Amino acid sequence: APQASSPPPLLAALSAPSPPAALRALRALSRRRFRARAMGLVSSGFAKTSMADSWNQLGRGPKLRHLFGAYGNQDCWGVQRRYKQIEDGNGYIGYDEFQKLVGAEEFSLLFVWDLFSQQNELMDVRELLVVICLFSSARLEEKGAFLLALFDQSKCSVSTGLELAQLVVAVLGVLARCTGTAAPRMKEASQQLKEELPGLSQAYAEAMQLVGRDAAFKQERVLHHNEIGILLAPIKNAYERLPISRAPPHDSPPPPPPDWGLNIGAALPSRPPAAAKAGAGGGAGGGGGLSAKERALMSQGPQEAEPHLAWMKRLEEDEAAAAAQSPTGGAFGAAFGNFAASASAAAAAAAAHGGGGGQAASKPARSWLLMQDVNFASVAKDLPGFRQMFVKAVSTSLGLPSSRLEVVNVTLGTVGVSTLVEFLVHPAAGSGGGHDQRGLSQLILLLEQQISSQHSALRKGPLGAYIEDAVVLAGQPQRCTTPAPPRGEVKTTSLGTQTDDDIELMRKQWPVVVKSDAVASEASASIRKAFREVDVLRRKAARAQAA
Repeated sequence: APQASSPPPLLAALSAPSPPAALRALRALSRRRFRARAMGLVSSGFAKTSMADSWNQLGRGPKLRHLFGAYGNQDCWGVQRRYKQIEDGNGYIGYDEFQKLVGAEEFSLLFVWDLFSQQNELMDVRELLVVICLFSSARLEEKGAFLLALFDQSKCSVSTGLELAQLVVAVLGVLARCTGTAAPRMKEASQQLKEELPGLSQAYAEAMQLVGRDAAFKQERVLHHNEIGILLAPIKNAYERLPISRAPPHDSPPPPPPDWGLNIGAALPSRPPAAAKAGAGGGAGGGGGLSAKERALMSQGPQEAEPHLAWMKRLEEDEAAAAAQSPTGGAFGAAFGNFAASASAAAAAAAAHGGGGGQAASKPARSWLLMQDVNFASVAKDLPGFRQMFVKAVSTSLGLPSSRLEVVNVTLGTVGVSTLVEFLVHPAAGSGGGHDQRGLSQLILLLEQQISSQHSALRKGPLGAYIEDAVVLAGQPQRCTTPAPPRGEVKTTSLGTQTDDDIELMRKQWPVVVKSDAVASEASASIRKAFREVDVLRRKAARAQAA
């Protein structure tokens, strides 16, 4: 006997025993149908890419797939971890930093750099991570989770509609660059997501009813990352037709190891060698209970890969040690503790070496920073605030505790409209300099490099507006003084004999002219003659007016 087929969903909803149940069934059916056609912008973008002949003609997509096809989900996260060690907060990297993130041949790196760099100078890190993730062999769910976490500014696994729109524009922009077509604009993506998100997420629909459409899209974090399946379901079929969803080329280069480029030793406090641990624990394995990977990571020099990260991490240790030794505690106590430790170390060294070498080692380095085109009047309005900002910005960029930097004086500059900052760099506290083995001259040289580089942490910080044309001076600039010449002679200042500074030598030489008595008497006679002529004219005018 023929079996009875199940009724259609709409008929089953209408035949529900109670009206509320019927309404719930209708809402669920309409929601399923809406989700099937939602994310239309992404689906259409995927469809255009899969049917575009320019994908193979340009060769950009196949080349990127060959380069990153062997990457897995963990490899994408490994690239992001490497970036976290070198990031400076601006979201862009140079070519040298790009080489530290992606381990590949030089010609492959140049291909990616030429394709995605901006004016051949900087590259957006998020766009690079989108490229690596999109062309990797990770599953669709893994790619979605990685990209959601990448664009989540709160890092709380909950995104806004605006962040989802940024993700969509970034993904479709990468595919459009591979096919040579126009990428969707942010306004278009935002408008379509505002219409589709209420049907995809019940929490988003409730937020939109409470705060409004625009506020819910930009501010409300209601799109949980564990609901990635709901967002990916409408685009799954279109994604599977893309070339990047197929198996990667068999000759794809393998990705670097997950710990390649990571300076794990710099992020951990100093530990005893593995052999010492084994001797203390009595183990016979020679590794002290550590795995081979841990021993390999411990053997890496912390100064080789990322020295700047090591200096920044050691700041916390130096500040904590200084705060523990300080009698007052707090931020001032930390500074006082560092200064007291430095003074005591200098006294001990002087006593041990007879007062000669110890004093030289503990002597701070004095330098001057000439900030050209910086009006001193604007700085003088808040000198304490400027001093604090200078110390904080320079110490952070050099990887030093704030207590090692001291602003001595801030005065009017010697060249045009300028401001001169006199500062001291104190040596490291303790014998041997503690963790920081850099000399004071190396720190001054590093400061000059930070000022000359447009993309340095110092130029990107709050002090960047003051140091666009700044120069570090090794000696105090002197103002030119001219002795009184004999009468009747003309003399100019001789700058070459008063300073060795190039900036000082560029100053304009002002002539000093002293007039003789004959010239002065001639000028006085001319003035008296002019006054007499004026008086005659005045009298004639008075007589004419009286007549």
